[in-house]
Amino acid sequence: MDEWSLEGKNTEIDEENGSIFSSRPRSGFIVSIIVLVLMILVSAGGLVIENIYQDIEVIQEGWLGNALISLFIAVPLLAGSMIFSWRGSERAKLLWMGMLYFTLCNYTFYLFGAAFNYLFPFYVGIVILSALGLMLSFKSIDEKKVSRLLRHNLPIKWMGVFIAGVVIVLLVFSSWIYLEFFFTGALPGIVLGTPDMTKMVSTVNLLFIIPLGFASAFWIWDRNPWGHVLSIVWNVNLMVYTAALSSSTLFAFKTGELGNLNELGLWMSIAIACLIVVVILLDRMGGKS
Repeated sequence: MDEWSLEGKNTEIDEENGSIFSSRPRSGFIVSIIVLVLMILVSAGGLVIENIYQDIEVIQEGWLGNALISLFIAVPLLAGSMIFSWRGSERAKLLWMGMLYFTLCNYTFYLFGAAFNYLFPFYVGIVILSALGLMLSFKSIDEKKVSRLLRHNLPIKWMGVFIAGVVIVLLVFSSWIYLEFFFTGALPGIVLGTPDMTKMVSTVNLLFIIPLGFASAFWIWDRNPWGHVLSIVWNVNLMVYTAALSSSTLFAFKTGELGNLNELGLWMSIAIACLIVVVILLDRMGGKS
C-alpha cells in the first residue's frame, strides 16, 4: 500500500459498526435548531431591513455579501445536514459539525467586527450556541469509527499536506499586514480602506481557523483518528467561510473603496479547493450514506 494512504491503526472498515456518535447528541441537535433559526433571522434581517448595519458603506456592503451566502448556502447546508444526520447519515453528521464550526467563526466576525446594531443579541446567541453545539458533538463522537469508515485508498496524508499548505497561506495573509506596518510604519492601503473588516478577518483566522488546521494536519500525519474527523470539519467550515468572504469582497468592491479584487482570487481558490477535498473525503467514507 502506498505510504501516503490511510493504513496502520484501526483501518478495517466495519460498515455495520453503528453510528460515528457513541451516543445520539440530542442536546446538540436542539442547540443547532436554535442556531439555525437565529441564522435565518439575522441573514434575512440583514438583507431586507434597511440601514440595519451601522458601519461605513463599504463595510455594510461586506455584511450584505456575507448575509447572502449565509442565507442561501449556509442555512440550507446546516438544515440539510441536521435532517440527514437524524436519519443516520454518517457523512451528514460530519457536515453538520463543520457547519456549526462555520457559524462559530462567521458570527464571531459579526459579533466583534460589526458596529453595534439591533442584531447584536442574535450574534451573541449564535456564537455561544454554536460553540456549545460543537462541544456536545465532539463529546459524543467516536473518532475511531470515523477513521475506520474512511476507505483504504484515500490518500489521507496528502490531505494533511493540503491542509497545512492552506494554513500557511492564511498565516502569511494574516501576518503580512502587521509585518508591513512594523517595518515601514505605514498602514497598508487595505487597512486604511476597511480597518475593522481586515482586522477581524485576520483575527478569526489566527484564533479559530489556523490552530485547528495545524492540529488537523499534525494528527493526520501522526495517524491519530481525530485528524480524520477534523480534516472534514475544518474543510467544510473553510469552504463556506471563504465563499462568504468572496461574496463580501465583491459587494464591498461595488462601493469603489477597495480599489482592487486581489483578495477575491485567494478566497475563491480556497473555497473551490476545500469543496473538492470535502467531496473526496465524504465520498470515500463507508457506512451509511
